[in-house]
Amino acid sequence: MKVRKLIPYIQHYAWGNSHSIPEILGISPDGTPWAEMWLGTHPKGPALIDDEKGKITLQEYIDRDPVGVFGAKYSNESRPCSDSKDLSGRAELPFLLKILAVEKPLSIQCHPDKDQAWRGCRYEEQSGIPLDAFNRSYKDANHKPEIICALTPFTALCGFRPVRQIDRLFSLLEGDFYEKNLRNYLFNESLSEDMRYQSFFTSLLQLSKTDKTSFLKELAETAGKLAPVSKEFSLVKKILKFYPDDSSAAAPLYLNLLELAPGEALYQPAGELHAYMYGTGVELMANSDNVLRGGLTEKYIDLPELRKIVQFAGVEKEKVIPEAKQPGEFVYRTPAKEFLLKRIAPGVRIQIRQRISVELLLCTSGQAIIEYTDAEAGLITISIKLGDALILPASIGDYILETGSSGEIHIAGFPEEEDS
Repeated sequence: MKVRKLIPYIQHYAWGNSHSIPEILGISPDGTPWAEMWLGTHPKGPALIDDEKGKITLQEYIDRDPVGVFGAKYSNESRPCSDSKDLSGRAELPFLLKILAVEKPLSIQCHPDKDQAWRGCRYEEQSGIPLDAFNRSYKDANHKPEIICALTPFTALCGFRPVRQIDRLFSLLEGDFYEKNLRNYLFNESLSEDMRYQSFFTSLLQLSKTDKTSFLKELAETAGKLAPVSKEFSLVKKILKFYPDDSSAAAPLYLNLLELAPGEALYQPAGELHAYMYGTGVELMANSDNVLRGGLTEKYIDLPELRKIVQFAGVEKEKVIPEAKQPGEFVYRTPAKEFLLKRIAPGVRIQIRQRISVELLLCTSGQAIIEYTDAEAGLITISIKLGDALILPASIGDYILETGSSGEIHIAGFPEEEDS
């Protein structure tokens, strides 16, 4: 099999920006928000390949020769739910590669683990809830661990702060609403730690109209005063512009706030509340579109189900710092079994050896060249420009990547043997 170029699927969500993805694809912005660029086989937005006989989906390409795409070892394992109770036997790409372009805050959300996804998807199907229904949370039976790698400065909220941090930040609010109505949940010694977090979080989401008005008034007044000296309250002030009537605008005070520089990354496991605030990045995840929301959205919030999914515990969230595998090749290691993200730096010529299986390659800056040897055609050289995406089947073996002075490549593949 030969290396083939992919045609991405574009998602135009309201929170996207109008310029980042068009610039990457080399096309003129049309004024609409371009939120996500998908490269994968998910049925909601499959990537395409321009075949000699017309366009086919990436899944159709895989179906033609799964062993050639995945290699003999992985052709029977490459399914998004390979250990679930509903196997079709079809070899599928287990990961989904995206570009996210965030202009407005995304909803606070989390993703289920595999068992939760299986049960939730089966329940909604048996309940007759259509896939595109407003109140449908589970779009498939897979979990969705994910990593986001910043292409521009990127701001994210992720995981509950330790209780003492939450208390310190909420205690800065003007007035006494927090002290009278919320603080006791965090320090109630009759409750376990997870129930303290759960009670605090759900109480904030379920404020009465009168209480929410009082709380948001104090929140807005404090944010107006402290925004110049506090990055948390500065972000609260920005969120309130988009969600002035949502108590979840206080999320920067109870979720960890991380700011990623280009090349830095953040991993989100199942059950961890998170929300992306601003910036453009490469996202890689298990092949799923399951989302349980918990604020900053007009979409459906299933609070009882959310309580089953969320990990109610404080966490000291850390960035994923890439490791150099060889000069110019950087690996982002995570616990995920479905994927591994790599980044190839500008101005290098390296050989990618000991490949595990199929890879998707995406040019996120400048230009590059890929060279590999085909059994019939001999040496093949492909020029890659900004925005180009390729599928590199296992059958091509080792290959050489040469990046230009500003060329940068992100590669989605399987975890290496030592990571499996």
